[in-house]
Amino acid sequence: MKRNIDLLRLLLLRQAGATDVDLAIFTEEQITYNSYLLIKLGFVKGFYVKDAHGIDSTVINGLTQHGQDFLEFARNDADWKKLKAVADATNKQPASRLRQVFRLLFAR
Repeated sequence: MKRNIDLLRLLLLRQAGATDVDLAIFTEEQITYNSYLLIKLGFVKGFYVKDAHGIDSTVINGLTQHGQDFLEFARNDADWKKLKAVADATNKQPASRLRQVFRLLFAR
């Protein structure tokens, strides 16, 4: 399974209360995995259940301060383009590396 930066953004927007978020193009497996990444990145409060085959399910209970910071940055189109470029460049890096990069970008 692969991190999908656009899906991460949509999941955070949905958590923030956006009603126009359409996740229909994503599989349940993609949504679950990227929800898991949001938890591991510290962008949302929640928990996940692993089984022998990987991540079985996730429950998200709300945004953290880091999630709110990410979302604030991601709402602006110019900032979102920068963020996507960084995410694309670090796609093979661990989630912790992506979190470090985001923190540097948020420092403005």
